[in-house]
Amino acid sequence: IPTVRNTNNINSPEKQNAYSLQKQPTVTIKYLSTITRLVFYAASLSIGKSRLSFFCSALSFPLTSSSIRATNHKAFFGNHQHPNRPFSDITKKGSHVMSSSTTTASATNAATEPKNEANNDDDEPLLLVDAGTNLLDPMYTGSYRGKSYHPADLHSEVLPRAWNNHIDKIVVLAGTIDESKEALELSKTDARLFSTVGVHPTRCTQEFGSTQEELKIAIARLKDIATEGMKDGTVVALGELGLDYARTQFCDIDSQKRGLSAQLSLATELNLPLYLHNRDTGDDLLDILKDYQKDVPQLRGIVHSFDDTFELAQSFIDLGLYIGINGCSLKTADNLSVVKSIPVDKILLETDCPWCDIRATHAGSKYLSTTFPTKKEKQYEEGCCVKNRYEPCHVRQVAEVVAGAKGLSVKEVAHISRKNAYDLFGGLEKRKEG
Repeated sequence: IPTVRNTNNINSPEKQNAYSLQKQPTVTIKYLSTITRLVFYAASLSIGKSRLSFFCSALSFPLTSSSIRATNHKAFFGNHQHPNRPFSDITKKGSHVMSSSTTTASATNAATEPKNEANNDDDEPLLLVDAGTNLLDPMYTGSYRGKSYHPADLHSEVLPRAWNNHIDKIVVLAGTIDESKEALELSKTDARLFSTVGVHPTRCTQEFGSTQEELKIAIARLKDIATEGMKDGTVVALGELGLDYARTQFCDIDSQKRGLSAQLSLATELNLPLYLHNRDTGDDLLDILKDYQKDVPQLRGIVHSFDDTFELAQSFIDLGLYIGINGCSLKTADNLSVVKSIPVDKILLETDCPWCDIRATHAGSKYLSTTFPTKKEKQYEEGCCVKNRYEPCHVRQVAEVVAGAKGLSVKEVAHISRKNAYDLFGGLEKRKEG
C-alpha cells in the first residue's frame, strides 16, 4: 500500500493547528490511487471498525467517525455513480467512454445528469426543450430500412435517456392524419410530451385527395384530433405543414399549396401556431404567409429545420415566426454563419430525430463537447444510443453548436431557446406531471 500523501502544506505550526484532523481522512482518501481506495472501501465493509483501526495506523492517519463517513461512494468512485445506481451514458468529448458492461442497465438505468461544464453554473440543471421529433419513426421500433434489428426501445431507452439528461419537454411531430392521432396518443402517456396535428406537404395528395369533398372530410378529421388534444394542452401546433419542392415526386406543387391553404384556415379557426416545413421553395412559402398575415396579424409559428439564407430567416422573423435549428442547420460553414446572425431569442432547438444527426464531417461538430456511448443497430446494446439514429437527448449537442457559433454559453442558449418554446407553444407549462 503506497504511503498516503497530503498535498496541502500543513508544515507550519499555524496551519497544523488550523487544519482539522476531522478533515484529514477525507483529503487523504481523495488522493489515494483508485486501486487503494477500492481496497480500503472493501476492508471497511468486511473487517469492521475495530480491525480497520490497525489498518489505518499503517497509513498514518487517525480513525474517527469522520474518516468512516469519508468512505462514502463519492469519495471512492469520484465522479462516477455508485455501481448499483445509473451510470451516466454521456461523456465529455475525448474522455473515457464507459464500457458496455457499465451501461447495460435497463430503461430506468439510462443516462443520469452528465458531468458537463454547462451544468455547473449555479449548480442548476441545464434544461432543454426538443421542439421537433419524429418519435413515430420505425427506427424506434427497431426497424431500419425494412429490417428489424432490435426490440422497440422508445419507452424503455429513448425517453428515459431524454428525461435523465434533463430534456424538459418534447414535441412529437405528425405528417398524416393517422400520425396526428398516434402522436396525440403517445403524448398522452407522459405530461412532458406534446404533439402537433397536420399533413406534411409531401403527403397532401395521399391525405387530401383530389376533390373538394375529400379535402373537407380530411380537414374535419384533423380538427377533431386537434380539438381533443387541445382540451388538456397536449396539442400545441398545427403541422407539419408547408411546401417542399425537393420531393415533388410524392406530391405536386399545386396539391401542396391546396393542402397548405386548407390547413392555414384550420389553424386560424383553432388559434394554433404553425409548425412549418419549407424546402427549396424560394419565396413561395414566404409570399403565401404574407397574404395569410393580412387576415391573421399576430402570426405565430416556427419554420423548422432551417438551412437557408439569413435574409430568408429574417423575413420569416419579421412575420413573427421563430426559426427551428437542428443538425441539418449546422452542416456547413455557411450554415453556421447564418445561425450566428439569427437572434437567439428567435431560435428554437430541435433534433428532428431520428434524422439530422451532427456528424464528424459537419462544420458544427467542432463545437461538440458531449458524446454518447453508441452502437450500430446490428450490435444493439441497452444503455447505448444507435449510431446515426438521433434521439431527443441529442438536442444538447444542437445547443452546444449553436452556442459555439454564436459565442454564447450553452446554458444561455438552452435557457433562452426553452423560454422561446414555452412562449410559442403556450401549453408547455400547463400540463401537470402524472
